[in-house]
Amino acid sequence: MLALKNIRSLGTGYRLPRPLTLYVKEGQLASLTVDNAGMFLAAILARMPADGYISIDSERITPSTIHVMKSCMGYLPEQLPSEKMTVDELVDMFFGSEAGIDDYSRSMLTREWTSLGVDRAVGDKLLSDLDDAELRKVCLAMIGVARRKVILVDNPTKDMDYDDRSRVAEYLRQLASDDRLVVAATTDELIIGKSDVVLR
Repeated sequence: MLALKNIRSLGTGYRLPRPLTLYVKEGQLASLTVDNAGMFLAAILARMPADGYISIDSERITPSTIHVMKSCMGYLPEQLPSEKMTVDELVDMFFGSEAGIDDYSRSMLTREWTSLGVDRAVGDKLLSDLDDAELRKVCLAMIGVARRKVILVDNPTKDMDYDDRSRVAEYLRQLASDDRLVVAATTDELIIGKSDVVLR
């Protein structure tokens, strides 16, 4: 379970109009539709709240425990990488192996890309040659294949047409139903409609 309790401000100095409290458990998709929702996702990762607390499975996230907690989290920021590298290089870097991604994970990743409407041959393309919507789907699938227990996504359907938004909303629902918890900072009604928890 992910719990945010009585968050009133962030370490950046941003004060909330009202305290934020959110509980999400495994198997649930949550949508944060409040102003600056993406900042809350970053706050979970960086443990930035100036007050209140954040916990995963009743273990409080603190500056001394955040490195352990991050190992179970996947994060898709709104701002995506733009380095001069290929998708395959990004995948190898993400999965953190000098040998690269293993064959089984590669086949799973290709399958996930296909389900999200991404061309299977995307691996040889430079990140700069992909439009934002395609790169967002590529990165989302990488997080899904990595089997993270907690998945945080910031504006996951940005710059997408209706069909892509539909695929991504269904993909997030599928990730949550795979005994993971997913929190999306979004105003996309397709995702909100599939969410178990909505914080407005």
